Amino acid sequence: KECGMNNLSIQSVDFNRGRYNIPVEKVPNQTEFTSIESVLECKHDVVFNFLVDSAGIERAVLMKDEREARGMFYSGAAKQKQVAVAYTFHRKIFMTGQVVRDEAFKSYNQAQRLGTDPKAQIASMENRVKEKQS
Repeated sequence: KECGMNNLSIQSVDFNRGRYNIPVEKVPNQTEFTSIESVLECKHDVVFNFLVDSAGIERAVLMKDEREARGMFYSGAAKQKQVAVAYTFHRKIFMTGQVVRDEAFKSYNQAQRLGTDPKAQIASMENRVKEKQS
């Protein structure tokens, strides 16, 4: 708490253990889904094992269609296809017990800040309008 870290999480890992050997039948079909594991390059076995243990990267998939992702969880197909969580562009969809959770990413609902002075942006746009009108 002295450092301003209220929700500190300490993880312990076995540095002597080799990379987990995850059976093919325990992960989503790679021809049907893009898993987070397949897009990350983990050169160190400990990092890979930590990500499997803490984030389930081997069963987390990336999907474009939110409706398809939701439908997969509501129909029960996600469990059959070994999918634990689906990430779409704006949402995270997963199950907690018998309940399907569909959560927006925090930053998606927050107002965006301007990176420059609003008055300068307005003046710049007014100048562009004047240029196009002349």
